[in-house]
Amino acid sequence: MTKSAAKSAYTPRRGRPDAQQTAAIDRAILSAARRLFLEDGYDATAMETIAGAAGVSKATLYARHPTKGDLFRAVVQERVEQWALMADQHELAAGRTLRERLMHHGMLIARTLPNPEVHAFQRLLISTRERFPELSLAMYEAGSRPVSDRIAQDIAEATALEGQPARDPDMIARLFLSAMTGWHLQEGAARTMTDSELEEVARRIVDLLLLARAGW
Repeated sequence: MTKSAAKSAYTPRRGRPDAQQTAAIDRAILSAARRLFLEDGYDATAMETIAGAAGVSKATLYARHPTKGDLFRAVVQERVEQWALMADQHELAAGRTLRERLMHHGMLIARTLPNPEVHAFQRLLISTRERFPELSLAMYEAGSRPVSDRIAQDIAEATALEGQPARDPDMIARLFLSAMTGWHLQEGAARTMTDSELEEVARRIVDLLLLARAGW
């Protein structure tokens, strides 16, 4: 067991667990699984190892997460929610115009991308994409898709208010998100980017999208 995983172990008590203890068990499992997946890799991490690191029985683990894939999805969902909360600490007024709403989302994305844990998940997914495509799908469904859905909703509302509804707000939202994350993934492989640089990239991407507004 790794030291970091050991820190997340649950300390069992006698009797049937109450709601607070049940929540503690869930947190211990997700914390141990996340640490082991990122430290040792997905395929090298056994469910039995996760159970031991979390301080729970295999029966308890499998009752909550029948497969390792199910557990990974739960880990991704929990981390995405935490990343969103961290981004919300810097929440900006979304505004009403299309530019204001796109800039709002661009700045939130720019503030999430430097998170070291986000990088770790990206590396894990890249290294396992061919062997475990379900992991990338889980990250997409829990992370990328909900974000692009929120952006698409704002695009649809803002363009309708401006009297020129977008024909395909979902595609524009996905292009916007891909431009931000793809640029960071590519450039981040060679150097470390500052927060101000990421925010400037968000502004440039918004400007480029708006220049092509007639084609939406």
